[in-house]
Amino acid sequence: MSSKKSGFTAFCLLVASMLVVSACGVTTPSIASPQAPATVVPATMAAPVLLPTATMTALPTPVEIFSWWVGPGEADGLAAMVALFNHEYPQYTIVNAAVAGGGGTNAQAVLATRL
Repeated sequence: MSSKKSGFTAFCLLVASMLVVSACGVTTPSIASPQAPATVVPATMAAPVLLPTATMTALPTPVEIFSWWVGPGEADGLAAMVALFNHEYPQYTIVNAAVAGGGGTNAQAVLATRL
């Protein structure tokens, strides 16, 4: 398989993985729309207990990037994409799940077991 074809295949796999991960993500409530805090008053307590609301700060949502871009040039390209993603979407954190070796063969085996 040629280097260009391997690179294109890796890119397609990366994009498909990102789409799958984003489709399976958890929806984070909007911080821009404040709501009144919900209260629960147990029968044994005199004061209400405040529950979390949408106005609280949420932790960043992890996004896993699965690839075999670990070689010279490929790792630099992945790092550049991660930097751009982090700039555009600060509410997410990137988890680099790159699998080295075999020109993608090892990564495809790992992906097959994960699916």
